Amino acid sequence: KIADNKRKRKWEQNHPEYMREKGRKRRALKHSVNENYTRSDEVYTKALFDNTCACCGSTHDICIDHHQPLIKGNALTRQNAVVLCRPCNASKRDKDPKEFYEPAKLLWIESKLTQL
Repeated sequence: KIADNKRKRKWEQNHPEYMREKGRKRRALKHSVNENYTRSDEVYTKALFDNTCACCGSTHDICIDHHQPLIKGNALTRQNAVVLCRPCNASKRDKDPKEFYEPAKLLWIESKLTQL
């Protein structure tokens, strides 16, 4: 049993993309939102934003954020996914985009999200 747990932890450490997807699905279910954002969607979103935080421009410690908050019932989709660095994501939390971004930045982000 201990060996199985160690093997599982090692696998999880070596496959963070699977763990991110699992965590996203768990959080979505908690908020009763049907979410099916895949690893290929994550790759698409990161490429759309050039692997750069849409808020501050950082390229370090980036993650995918719900543009419109999950807590308000918005699923993560290609049209609702923005790249943010962890500090900006932590600062945004569950704020509405209009409350968080400056108007010009919000317009730029929303133009990117409608490029599909």
